[in-house]
Amino acid sequence: LNAFEEISSQKIANSGKTSDGQPVDVVKVIKMGLYGLVLSGPLSHYLYEMLDKLFGERAGAVVTLLKILASNLVLAPIQNLVYLVAIGVIRQLTSEEMSAHVRSTFWPMMKQTWLIFPVVTAVAHCVVPSAMHVPFYTMIGFGFGIYYNVTSRSARKSIDTEHED
Repeated sequence: LNAFEEISSQKIANSGKTSDGQPVDVVKVIKMGLYGLVLSGPLSHYLYEMLDKLFGERAGAVVTLLKILASNLVLAPIQNLVYLVAIGVIRQLTSEEMSAHVRSTFWPMMKQTWLIFPVVTAVAHCVVPSAMHVPFYTMIGFGFGIYYNVTSRSARKSIDTEHED
């Protein structure tokens, strides 16, 4: 899914072409696919599996609220930090650039996460069967990833344009 997310965000942000005129940056698509396969997929799976085991099949408003808090205050920061570092590695940032990248994007990303995912988590725990939580979160994350990639690409293009002037 991360490879498809990368293709989609490249197409949206780049009006169908990369900076060198190619339809997509195939190397980055492969790297994002490997990130999803090796790191993000297993990490998400085990984090949400642990959350489900922690709370079990208990239901109710208090349990749902606790799951939302745990998901947003523990799982989301881990996943977002891993994502930002992976993006930095894929972009081949130096350690200084990586640090600046994470410092400048982590909190805005967490704020977006906290706006979107409490509702997603509430829906998941009230409507979606436990066995379907990981696929449900994966699909929501897919959309969130495209949104984040498109907005960050647009921001980088804007900064690059300002530096050219």
